[in-house]
Amino acid sequence: MRAFERRVQQRFSLRLPLLVEDTAGTRHESLTRDVSAKGVFFYTDAPGLQVSAAIAFSMILPAEIGGARQIRVLCQGTILRLEAGTQNGTGVAATIENYDF
Repeated sequence: MRAFERRVQQRFSLRLPLLVEDTAGTRHESLTRDVSAKGVFFYTDAPGLQVSAAIAFSMILPAEIGGARQIRVLCQGTILRLEAGTQNGTGVAATIENYDF
């Protein structure tokens, strides 16, 4: 039996630089695993992250995506899921609810 697929938006396997702020305001560098129009998945060593918590992060879109130059996208969202830590850190699935260039 196949698992029910909840994703509505197409995902893109993109390794984009990401900067996430933890609850203490400390910034942690990371890379995305995949990105869609409404969400992102990344690994981080940021402590204190919790499901349903608000999260602020920024991604850097390369010139190939953003046009003539790299573009930093500031995002706000909500953590949907946390996956047990690996050598890459804790896996975080989060929505992208608001963004600004």
